[in-house]
Amino acid sequence: MMTDNSRREWSTGLRNETRQALSDLPMRPGGHLHMKHIAGGYGWFDLLDLARNRFVLHLKGDAGELTFADADEIVAAGWAID
Repeated sequence: MMTDNSRREWSTGLRNETRQALSDLPMRPGGHLHMKHIAGGYGWFDLLDLARNRFVLHLKGDAGELTFADADEIVAAGWAID
């Protein structure tokens, strides 16, 4: 499952960059912040959702959505900016 990262994690630097990107809302092509998971899989956040403090990760390939409370929960679940 893409939410289990009990054995591996991203580097401290990438985890911090991810938290910063989720906070700063950098301008990205298409208005999306693209993400990758430590165990595989990809998704994206809509920057308008992030601006409204809505952390809804759209999984690539029509695999659904995951909702998080905040950036720390996203990082703890094994997600990082791509």
